[in-house]
Amino acid sequence: MAAIGNVATSPLHRGKGLARAVCARVCAELRDDVDHIGLNVDQDNHAALKCYQSLGFERVSSYEEALLRRR
Repeated sequence: MAAIGNVATSPLHRGKGLARAVCARVCAELRDDVDHIGLNVDQDNHAALKCYQSLGFERVSSYEEALLRRR
């Protein structure tokens, strides 16, 4: 299993397909070595969701983030 994380594109270069190209290449490199590639995407990040769906990713579950503070 592999996980893709922290994919970001400078606001100056968004909309050019750069993140998609990088993620596609990472997936191609991993294809022969792993059975599953996972990632987490904020459900409100529609551009990222569209990008990952175009690469063949599909939603399998949801997640919640929380901040824990030491008392």
